[in-house]
Order: sequence, then structure tokens, then C-alpha cells
Amino acid sequence: MPLKDPPDASMWTVFSLGAAFAAISAFLRVLVDGVKRTPRQIVAKVLVTSFWGGIAAWTLTEWLTVSPTLLGSISAVFGWAGYEATVSTVMRVLGERTGVALGLDRRQEER
Repeated sequence: MPLKDPPDASMWTVFSLGAAFAAISAFLRVLVDGVKRTPRQIVAKVLVTSFWGGIAAWTLTEWLTVSPTLLGSISAVFGWAGYEATVSTVMRVLGERTGVALGLDRRQEER
């Protein structure tokens, strides 16, 4: 079903900027956390975090008028929270064996 109105270009700009801030913060976190990961796990973490950061930025700008600095900070925090929620949901729904196969088991990070 086609949209009645075309999507606003600024919506995609805000989403992209929020996703970029969240992706940068996730990548920096992966670099300094000291956990050994495969490149696939790093890419997955950065992509999931950037998606949730973009959603958070987009939602926040729909409700409030915020500065770009605050928007970047909030998108980084909510991107990380979205990643953590995604991991816990995958572990509960798909099970521990699948979580370990995907590299999402929290016990792997403690080693």
C-alpha cells in the first residue's frame, strides 16, 4: 500500500545521524572492552546498536526539539540499551545453544 504523503527527508537525516553516532560509540566500545570477538560479531553489534540509536533519535525528535549534541548522546545510550535488549531477547527466545553459536552468550565475555 503506497504512502499518502512521501516520507520527510529530515526524518531520514535524523535517523542516519542517530545511527551514525550510535555506530561510532558501539565500535569504540568494542575496541576498548577487551573481549575477543570475530569480525561478524563486531559488525552485528555495530549494526544492531546503530539501528536502535537511529530509532531513538528519530522518536526523540518527533516529540521534542533537541540539540544535535544531546541527540547524539541519547542515540548512543539508547542504541546500547537496544543492543542489550536484543541480546537478552535472542537468548531467551532462541535458547542458550543458539546464543552461543551466534556469539551472544554473556559467559563468553567473562573469560
